[in-house]
Amino acid sequence: METVQNGNQTIRADVTRSDEIGDLGRSFNDMLVQLYAVEQDRKEMELRLIHEQIKPHFLYNTLDTIQWMATEHGADNVVEMVEALSAYFRLGLGTGSP
Repeated sequence: METVQNGNQTIRADVTRSDEIGDLGRSFNDMLVQLYAVEQDRKEMELRLIHEQIKPHFLYNTLDTIQWMATEHGADNVVEMVEALSAYFRLGLGTGSP
């Protein structure tokens, strides 16, 4: 239990008994599985909230403006970086179309 309190939720109790102590161990393992699932759901929800907050359309328009300005000023390295960043965000934010 101390290992779990310290943040390691991957550890499991080695349960070989078939009495009440074994039941406690199995219940503990089940609780850890459920705790992991809840934590994964929480992380997924946080990611969804971040995606919603970013508002991809605004982000893409801003990056396009930066790319256009960099092209006008001959800053080819900036153009390349913005293109790469745009592609990364399009894939990362789920549009899938670079």
